Amino acid sequence: MAKYKDWLTDESLLKIKNWARSGLTNEQIARNIGISTRTFNRWLNLEINGERPFCLALKKGRSQSVEILENTMFKKANGFYEGKTYYPPDNVSLIFLLKNWGKDQYRDKHLTQEELRSIQLDNDLKALELKKQEAIEAGNSELNYRGLPIDSIAPVFAPLHYDVTTKKYREFVLPGGRGSTKSSFISLEIINLIEQNKNFHALICRQIDKDLRDTVFNQLIWAIDKLGLTEDYKYTFKPLEITKKSTGQKIYFTGLSDPTSVKSFTPTFGYVALLWFEELDQIRGDETVRKVQQSIVRGGNDFYIFKSFNPPRSKNNWANMYIQEPKESMNVYFSTYLDVPKEWLGEPFIEEAEYLKEVNPEAYKNEYLGEANGSGGNVLPNIVTREITDEEIAHFDNIVNGLDFGWVHPSFFIRAQYNVAQQQIIIFDEICESYLPNEKLAKRIKEHGIGAKEPIVCDSAEPKSIRNLQDHDLRAVPAKKGAGSVEYGIKFLASQIEIVVDPTRTPMFYKQAINYEYERDKEGNVTSLLPAIDDDGIAALRYAMERFFTRRRSGVRAL
Repeated sequence: MAKYKDWLTDESLLKIKNWARSGLTNEQIARNIGISTRTFNRWLNLEINGERPFCLALKKGRSQSVEILENTMFKKANGFYEGKTYYPPDNVSLIFLLKNWGKDQYRDKHLTQEELRSIQLDNDLKALELKKQEAIEAGNSELNYRGLPIDSIAPVFAPLHYDVTTKKYREFVLPGGRGSTKSSFISLEIINLIEQNKNFHALICRQIDKDLRDTVFNQLIWAIDKLGLTEDYKYTFKPLEITKKSTGQKIYFTGLSDPTSVKSFTPTFGYVALLWFEELDQIRGDETVRKVQQSIVRGGNDFYIFKSFNPPRSKNNWANMYIQEPKESMNVYFSTYLDVPKEWLGEPFIEEAEYLKEVNPEAYKNEYLGEANGSGGNVLPNIVTREITDEEIAHFDNIVNGLDFGWVHPSFFIRAQYNVAQQQIIIFDEICESYLPNEKLAKRIKEHGIGAKEPIVCDSAEPKSIRNLQDHDLRAVPAKKGAGSVEYGIKFLASQIEIVVDPTRTPMFYKQAINYEYERDKEGNVTSLLPAIDDDGIAALRYAMERFFTRRRSGVRAL
């Protein structure tokens, strides 16, 4: 995809200017560049050295286009020669000039009533377009915004939209399975409320800071674009903020590793009226959420608090328990992908859901229907322990290998068989040692029968170590990782029918797997935060299985 820096040259900006001069739309210009319309609209908002070069080029081109049009209309209205051929005045052009430049006497005395109505209509349309263009240039989208289109939200959320509009509740909790479009709805509702209330600002929260940009930040950009308001919003990454240019209203974003930090979000006018806790189950308990609300919910009369999450399997998770007894000021709106028009999700999404429903009904009920159908806090409740024989291993035909590098914490190598049709992972070999140099690690891996052509998927954060293994004739390859890969990988492992472990063959992996539990809050309630220690073997297994859950994930848009 084209990069904006490559189009900042005088020659490239001239191309954009000439395209605009020729009458091309933003969509057509974006296509010429090789980017999406959404991306081009972001380019228009980029400020470089105090100017917006792409917006300026577009404006100059469109201005020249209007001037050319006016000159052409004047020429046609007065008649003109082209070579030796004379073209008489064009009545339509003459009327256009009279209605825009002529005195009132021309409008009143020389035009029929039908012509006057036509001219008035044209004038009104032209004035509206002019006001819209001036509004865009001034950063004011009010003239363009007509409210939240009802066909932009799933039918299941129509009662919720009504309750938000009538201020029936202060708190709106949206648990739901994958593809339920709850996050899409909340993002649209937040922008809608900002557009309708000039003193409203918003704060969007997740537990982990690094997850904000690729999730809720992009989700709100999508909502702004969906509502046709891109020209009036500015996005910055340091700090992570969205600003409505015409009013100065802000959308702030924060992680909650330190809940007291939210006190710093104090707008210069108005107040933070909109709060959104995304992935509520991953936040460190009700106390953290309560502290944020106590810091933010002040300074105004109207507040809207949104909380959304995919219910984790454990019934003891604090978020699952939180919605069991709703307060009077709160209502719970449950949704699943079955409540959403199929064309919104696409066939790949539906096929993946139906496939999981067939091979692992319990995982399907949790992931897609949002049922909390498990107990306790174990991350991998599908661990099965039994003996794995040499004869069984001899028939393995789909072996995968994963490696998590370490030093004080051990380097952990995992070898497993994956039976795809049975949704069964069999862990049958491991290496788990601390203070193991890469040369000795390579030697130990070879001692376990790994050939030069057999891939070993490794932690990509250690490129030097990967090269060391390659120098010792091992086919070490980096894991792809990416935003959300840890959580998705864990969900993939937990969705398998069983993960078979032989405590005699792989004692260290067995110990980690059965003790691998979600963190708990101060009250002892289970959260959805993964443990940060003793997860080396689990990480190695994720790397080993990456190509399977990455393939299943492709083509599916999370909503």
